[in-house]
Amino acid sequence: ANAKGLTMPLKFNKTAENFEHVQKLFNQNDFHPYEGVEVGVRHGPFSEFILRNNSELKLYLVDPYLPYNDLGYQFTAEEQNQIRDRAMDRLQGFVDMGKAAWVRHSSLEAAKMFSISSLAVNFVFIDAEHTFEACYADIKAWAPLVKKGGLLMGHDYSMLEVRRAVKQWMRENKYLEQELTHTGPESDVWAIRMR
Repeated sequence: ANAKGLTMPLKFNKTAENFEHVQKLFNQNDFHPYEGVEVGVRHGPFSEFILRNNSELKLYLVDPYLPYNDLGYQFTAEEQNQIRDRAMDRLQGFVDMGKAAWVRHSSLEAAKMFSISSLAVNFVFIDAEHTFEACYADIKAWAPLVKKGGLLMGHDYSMLEVRRAVKQWMRENKYLEQELTHTGPESDVWAIRMR
């Protein structure tokens, strides 16, 4: 009640962050990941949230923090260095505990390293470059590294180029449309359970 004794409505933010919807996917499907990859860490809020909410998880943080052009914006070396430093500070405690490890390579280089070492994971979350070519290459490189029953996921499914890349990979690998989960435009996460 407020100062006048009136009952106030509950506050509810209808828009949830993408990482909250990923956790909801985990919870609703009784999915308990112990090894995962985030491709495109940027500032690190996804990594931090997922690590805090999955006590057994070891998360590989893939981001080279190099200058690049995405969504019509040129990210400079100076900007990327500042973002990297803040992300490293944010996630250092998890790194110190052995719950997270930085992989400072491009997505495709990192996927090749995982493949060579035969390291398979429970999930991969892709949120790197958003062009069709880059997104498709990321999906194609990381999908074979997700264990059967694991989740291949990403962000920004409402973006045309991302959606095209996901659907192209699904067609080529004979996944049906109903095997794709999209959390909606607010959080915009896509997910496929690997078979």
